Amino acid sequence: MSKRMEFLQRIEAREAFLRARVTPWNPDDPESWPTEKEYFRDIDDEYNSLVAELEKIPEESDEEHDQTYHFNDGDTPAEMFSREVTLLVSQNIECPVLKGVAIANLTNAYIVQTGEQPEPEELDELANWFLFGPGGLSMKKRKQQRLIKGA
Repeated sequence: MSKRMEFLQRIEAREAFLRARVTPWNPDDPESWPTEKEYFRDIDDEYNSLVAELEKIPEESDEEHDQTYHFNDGDTPAEMFSREVTLLVSQNIECPVLKGVAIANLTNAYIVQTGEQPEPEELDELANWFLFGPGGLSMKKRKQQRLIKGA
């Protein structure tokens, strides 16, 4: 996993932590911030420090991701795309940001290499996986997953 992807996972974990820990500013609470302005300043500072750290990490170029997929070798590109979709949805990726990046990399590589749009059924599978997780996959895709895991 790239440094940028690892850092995006850290941001997601930090965001979840902040949402769980940060309570609305309460002027009557003696342990709360003295003013609402300081409350928002501290939250903004935390966010800005994470964004600044993210900006230090160089972005990966699309060429790096295109090299991992080769849709013009062997089987038909549509069959290879279907297999890659099955492999992708078999991974336990819970972070929506990472899911979105993985889906974009896969579909962009297919379009760049073949000049065609992926099959709508496969795009539906990716969308359902993104929105609902493994439970959103069709029975056909679940069977394909089991076959791949068994191999």
